[in-house]
Amino acid sequence: MQQCLPVDQVRHGFQARPIVAKTTPSAHSLPVQTSQAYAVIMAGGSGTRFWPASRKGHPKQLLSLVQNHHVDNPGADRPSGPSDAPQPAPTAAETLIGATVRRLRALVDPSNILIVTTEALREATQQAIPDIPSENILGEPAGRNTAPCLGWACQHILRRDPEATVAALPADQHVVDEAAFVHTLRAAFEATQHKRIVVVGAKPTRPDTGYGYIEVGDSLEAATTVEISETNTSPGPRAPREVQRFVEKPNLEKAKTYLETGNYLWNTGMFFFRASNMVASIGEHLPQLAQQLIPLATVPPEEEQACIQQIYDQVTPVSIDHGVIEKETSLAVIPSEFGWSDLGTWTTAWELSEKDTAQNNRRPRTVHLDSRGNHISADPQKWVAMVGVTDLVVVDTPDALLIIPREQSQKVRDVVDALKEQESKSL
Repeated sequence: MQQCLPVDQVRHGFQARPIVAKTTPSAHSLPVQTSQAYAVIMAGGSGTRFWPASRKGHPKQLLSLVQNHHVDNPGADRPSGPSDAPQPAPTAAETLIGATVRRLRALVDPSNILIVTTEALREATQQAIPDIPSENILGEPAGRNTAPCLGWACQHILRRDPEATVAALPADQHVVDEAAFVHTLRAAFEATQHKRIVVVGAKPTRPDTGYGYIEVGDSLEAATTVEISETNTSPGPRAPREVQRFVEKPNLEKAKTYLETGNYLWNTGMFFFRASNMVASIGEHLPQLAQQLIPLATVPPEEEQACIQQIYDQVTPVSIDHGVIEKETSLAVIPSEFGWSDLGTWTTAWELSEKDTAQNNRRPRTVHLDSRGNHISADPQKWVAMVGVTDLVVVDTPDALLIIPREQSQKVRDVVDALKEQESKSL
């Protein structure tokens, strides 16, 4: 059995793919709607902000948090999928990761969609997305943030296809206008012909302090051949723009200024790149991590899990945003308007839910008397009565009950931290 060599042995005896200079693909290598288009779904989060519904063994991405009432614009310029077969329709109980996979299938064949999750969640993830081949679900021994995650995935993909172009995105986002989403992703794939890394930014709809922002620069009209409409009602993206800078989550005053200037977008955490370019970028900006990942370039598939275990014992956690993306110089951002949300809190779930005339989320077996603005998550077979209460979140599970003012739902993470001190087995 080949050993996954330690870092200090790699330079002296390990024959691996060298870290080469980053390249820009030519037009003939465009991967959209071909076997060279890949996707990496990052699904390792624990989703503590959605406790008690979200747990270690059943985190946020495996939940169905929002009823499916997405917009499907029949007039949009919809790109066809890898085949001419109709794409599957959403279901009422669709999980967040299931919805992400379904949307991607318009551009990426399921055999080219990879999921990176924790080893402990591999089986539950496979059950949630049974149409993804089991060998495409990569199980991390432990969470090490997104840079090691994407580094491993890119090395895995490069063993299959050295010319692969990749869409990397979180497992747990929400999209309203799915036709516009697909149109945006197609433009982002194409823009990788001109920039090494392409980011999708969402047009802000409010001064939100919970998102990172991207300051945009000049237009890059030549960076995509996808038809771009300049009207605000377009289902598709705007022309790609230069990236001026990334901004951490701002305070409210700064967020209001960003909204007013119109030169800032929410950072959606969706990135597009050639796999070889990302490996080279990690080599440039995170050289220690790059050296640690080198053995994965040629490891036999049957030994990959043992190899990643050895590597992750040494890896320092770092996000792809801070470690690589924010240090890159060859960047573009695709402005978009497809009703994006990262579903960060129970308040967000309430905002996206279908509501009655009193702004309570709709659910079966519920009685509201003089109650407004409440969000209830409970077994649909259980009757829930809300009397004289306003703007509450109520989440009922077999072993836990959460009742919290809606505007304080971000404090759920604090609740989890407090509970961990008392009982940590299932939290």
